[in-house]
Amino acid sequence: MKAKMGESVQLQTRRNKAAKSTLTWYLFLLPTLLGIACFILYPVFESFRLSFYRSNDDRDVDRFRQLSACPRLKCILECGLQYVLYCFFSAAASDSSRVCPRLHDQSH
Repeated sequence: MKAKMGESVQLQTRRNKAAKSTLTWYLFLLPTLLGIACFILYPVFESFRLSFYRSNDDRDVDRFRQLSACPRLKCILECGLQYVLYCFFSAAASDSSRVCPRLHDQSH
């Protein structure tokens, strides 16, 4: 009788530890899940919801037309794109043997 009681107590202790371990992992993941919900899921659903409403304000369309016709904005976007491409290709073309010498080791 005592052996069965001891086994059931050990089994219950193992289940409690497993449940506690699982809960700990969910607590570690909680900030990430909240961040994803706040900064990705909410804007997507809110944009979808707002897409069903019609705006009576044409000022937004006029502002967008003015902004898209602005030569300064076009210059800023072109320079930004050139800078990003330059950084990307200069990093790709740089000597990667300094970064990871094992990739260029000829001994293996």
